[in-house]
Amino acid sequence: MLLTDYADKHGYTNTKVYADDGISGVTFQRQGFQEMLEGVQSGEIGRVIVKDLSRLGRNFIEVGQYTDYVFPQHDIHFIAVLDNVDSKKQDGMDFITPIKNIFNEMYISDISRKLRSSQRVKSSQGYPIGRPPYGYMRDPENPKRWAVDEEAAEVVQRIYRMRLEGMSTQRIADTFRREKLDMPSVYVVKKGFDRPNNRLDRAEWTSMTSSKLCRGTRGSAN
Repeated sequence: MLLTDYADKHGYTNTKVYADDGISGVTFQRQGFQEMLEGVQSGEIGRVIVKDLSRLGRNFIEVGQYTDYVFPQHDIHFIAVLDNVDSKKQDGMDFITPIKNIFNEMYISDISRKLRSSQRVKSSQGYPIGRPPYGYMRDPENPKRWAVDEEAAEVVQRIYRMRLEGMSTQRIADTFRREKLDMPSVYVVKKGFDRPNNRLDRAEWTSMTSSKLCRGTRGSAN
């Protein structure tokens, strides 16, 4: 709303919004950002407006690459509204912009450090950390705990039984492919435990998948 309102007030028409909700600005491999970049490189886009520099990204060097090289090369008018950055009205911003980018990157580093500290404390108190492994799910009655996901746990138990019977991990993977059994990465998306990604249509059982489950998901096989 802030950006479209800004565009309207300044007479910028034919606008399109690109968003990457919930994805860290540390990475530039964001779908919305990459789509915008394609428009920049094809000449379809002539102006890029962001709320502030941190919305473009939080990596000092890469943000500088875009603002100082990529955008100028394609004659892009770049505006960061709340940071008062306008590539057509520098007014000393050549000095201030890099400092803002450094602080944005420092913010991410500080958050990461605090998060690791918090996770260590939770782990020491017996709380599980991160996403539940295949065979478990978040306890519906207590999201801070894990509960056994009976459907997935049965697959892990089956892998153990097959291994005890002498089957190789490759034969197990071949069996599951013939049965069209969902891969763990596909299963968790279908169950709503994880977000979909563009690799799901290529996901299939491999000997490595079977081996990892044997080594890393012992609890759900008990």
